[in-house]
Amino acid sequence: MNKNHTIYQIENLLSSLINKFQKNTFEYFYEEDIRAELLVSLKEKISLVREFPAGVYSEELHNSIIHSSIIKAEYPSHKKFDIAILDYDAKKDFYNQPVFLAFEIKLGSHKIGTDRTAGFISDIIKLKENVSSFEGFVGVAIYFCQTSITKINIDKWYKGWDFNLINVDQLNLNVGHLYAIIVPGETSGEIFLSSINKYKE
Repeated sequence: MNKNHTIYQIENLLSSLINKFQKNTFEYFYEEDIRAELLVSLKEKISLVREFPAGVYSEELHNSIIHSSIIKAEYPSHKKFDIAILDYDAKKDFYNQPVFLAFEIKLGSHKIGTDRTAGFISDIIKLKENVSSFEGFVGVAIYFCQTSITKINIDKWYKGWDFNLINVDQLNLNVGHLYAIIVPGETSGEIFLSSINKYKE
């Protein structure tokens, strides 16, 4: 897998999804709606199938190899990222492969009682643990907000994170970084972005 090319494809997919969301934020009723759409788009764009070792499950599966897409939902079992893009380690079984890139997704609103701020912070922390331990990892936590959200509130709710307003077309992901993205409703083409690399406290 060419990781730089894969990241470029992901940037384009995210840009398209964010623009679509901002055109009609209430088309998405649950965060699972967004996850399903992103999962299908990723599988279509990154159609890479690998042969993973079955490992300790070989006898039960009657096979030593598992053929599978590298795009998974709720993977791995001990972390359960919303969406994971698998790396490859011949010494590990299919169920415990390293994750190259992971998404955590939240959907909510600050005006109709479905605020997911606390859950978004938990997502950031969950991804940050992986950034600290695996230098080849990219983590992306995204909060899709169906209504408007201000920079003042973001700075109050997410102290210690430096969120900046950028155009979604400027989104640039790098290995060894965690990205926290807030997608505000009632706007077009702009997102709040914060990033941290594994060396930053």
